[in-house]
Amino acid sequence: MAEPNEINTYRNEVVWNHTAGAMVFNNTTGQESVSIAHRGGASLVFGNQTSSEFHPNNKQSMVQGDRYSTVKGDRYDMTYNGREDRVLGDLKIITGSPAFIYGPVASLYLEKQAEIAAAQCSPEDGRLGIGNNTGTEIAPGADVESVMLEKEKELIEVAQNMGEGGNIQLLSCKHINIQAGTAGVTFDSGIVKPEGRVVSKRYTYTGLGSSPQLGTPAPPTTTPLPPIPVGVSTLGLVNLELALIPHYEEVNTTSTIPFGDITLNASTKINMQAGSGGIDIKSAGSMKFAGSGLTSVGGAQVNIGAGGVNGTGCVYILSKFTEIKSSTGVNITAPATMIESLDVTITGNTIINGDLVVGKNLIVTGKITAGIDVVAGGVSLRFHTHPVIGGTITSIPISIPSV
Repeated sequence: MAEPNEINTYRNEVVWNHTAGAMVFNNTTGQESVSIAHRGGASLVFGNQTSSEFHPNNKQSMVQGDRYSTVKGDRYDMTYNGREDRVLGDLKIITGSPAFIYGPVASLYLEKQAEIAAAQCSPEDGRLGIGNNTGTEIAPGADVESVMLEKEKELIEVAQNMGEGGNIQLLSCKHINIQAGTAGVTFDSGIVKPEGRVVSKRYTYTGLGSSPQLGTPAPPTTTPLPPIPVGVSTLGLVNLELALIPHYEEVNTTSTIPFGDITLNASTKINMQAGSGGIDIKSAGSMKFAGSGLTSVGGAQVNIGAGGVNGTGCVYILSKFTEIKSSTGVNITAPATMIESLDVTITGNTIINGDLVVGKNLIVTGKITAGIDVVAGGVSLRFHTHPVIGGTITSIPISIPSV
C-alpha cells in the first residue's frame, strides 16, 4: 500500500547518453537534480542542497579578469601532497570583524582599559609613582577592584562589537621558513673608528715621593693627548689623562633597497619559546633590543662581548644607578678601566691587587692594618724618630702585626 504522500510525488527522469558521457535530469519531487558525467569518471552534480564536482585526474581553471568568492559558512581545503600559492602582486590576509578593523571599537576598548591599567600601576607603598610610558603621575592607594567593576560593563559592550574570531593559527609539524627578499644583504652598515672617542683613562699623581698611578697605560698608536690638571692632593699634582677608544658609527646602507624587510607588530604581547636547540639571532647590521619596562637577561652563563675588525670594540653601560652583585666576587679586568659614579657601596670585601689612590680624604670607621708600612707625607710610620728623655733623638722601629 502506498504511503499518503506517494500520490503527490511526481517521478520523472530524462537521460541523454552519448559516447563522451551522459546528462541526467531528475525531475522527481523533492529530489530535483542535474548531473553531467564524463566517460572518464569526472562528474558535475547540481542538487537542491548541494552542488558537487569530481575530477579523477587533473583540473585546470583560468580567469582572464578578476575572481570573487564568498562563503557564508565555514570553508575547508585539504591537500594530500604539496601546495604552492604564487602571487605576483601583493598578498593580504585579514581576519576579524570589519567593525574592529575599520571602526573605532579597538580604540574605545583601549580607552576604557587605560583607566584600569592606571589603577593597577598605583603604588602600594604610599609614595607617588610615574608611568614608564605615559610619564603621568600616578597617585598611590587606588582601589583596583572598584575601578574594574565600574568599567566591566562598558568593556563587555564594546567587546561584543568586535565580533567573533579574528585569530590566525599557524601550525607546522616540522619546520616553518619565512623569508623576505633574497639572501641576506651584507653591505657595510657602519664603520668602526679605532680612535673614535675620547674617554678618561687614568689619574696620575706627581710630586712628593713616588708617583703612584691608577691603571696601566696602553701603548699609544698616535700622539698621546695632553693631561688635564684637575687638582692637588697630598701626593702632589693630580692630572687626568685622556685616551682614544674605538667607536662605531652606524650608516643605513640598505634604506633604498625595496625588498627584504620583515615587520612584526603586536598591540599587547609577543611570546616566543624554543626547545633545547636554542634561539640564534644574527644580523649584518646593528641590533636594538629595548623596552620601556623591565628588561631581563638570564641564563646558565651570560656573555657580553664587543668586537669587530682587528678586535676593536667597546661595551658601554649607561645608567643613573648601577648595581652589580655576585656570590663569589666581581672581577673587572681591562687595560684601562674607568668607573665614574656618585656613590659606590660594596657590602663584601674589596681586593685590589694594584695601587689604591684616593684624591681626597680617606675616611675609615674601623682600623687600618698594613703588612709592611704606612707612609704619610713622606714620613714612615714604621721607621720614624721619637723624642726621648734627655733630648736624644732615637730611631725606634714599630712592630706591625702580620696580616
